Amino acid sequence: MKLLRAFAAASLVLSPLPVSASQEQDAPESASSKTCEIGPVERYFADVQWLVYACDDEETLVFVTGPASPSDLSFYFIVFKQDGAYKVYGKGNGDRALTKPAYDAISAMTQVDFQSLHEEASAVQAGAA
Repeated sequence: MKLLRAFAAASLVLSPLPVSASQEQDAPESASSKTCEIGPVERYFADVQWLVYACDDEETLVFVTGPASPSDLSFYFIVFKQDGAYKVYGKGNGDRALTKPAYDAISAMTQVDFQSLHEEASAVQAGAA
C-alpha cells in the first residue's frame, strides 16, 4: 500500500497544498501541467528512504517517501524552478524529525545537483524501456 501511495504521489498532477511553516515554499503555479513519472532513483536522508522522480519539464523533481520508510510517514517534496532559482515545497504526514533531514539536504543542493539527479532518474527510465 505504501508503494502505491508513493507512486500515486509521484505521478499525480501536482497541485498547491499547504505545508508546515519551516518546510514551506510557494508551490509551483504551473505544477498541474507536469507529469512526474521518470525514474525513480533511491536516496536516503537520516535512514529514511526517498524515491526521486523527474518530471517531464526537465527541471522539476519529486522526492517521495519509499516503501522502506516508516509506515506512518507519507510525505513528498517538489523541487521546482521559479524566477531562476530552485524552490522546495513539501506536503504530507508523519514525524517532522524524519522529514527535516531530507528538507535540509534537498535545500542545500545546487542547480548542478538537481540537474544531475534529473539525468540519473532519466537514465533509470531509459534503462527500463
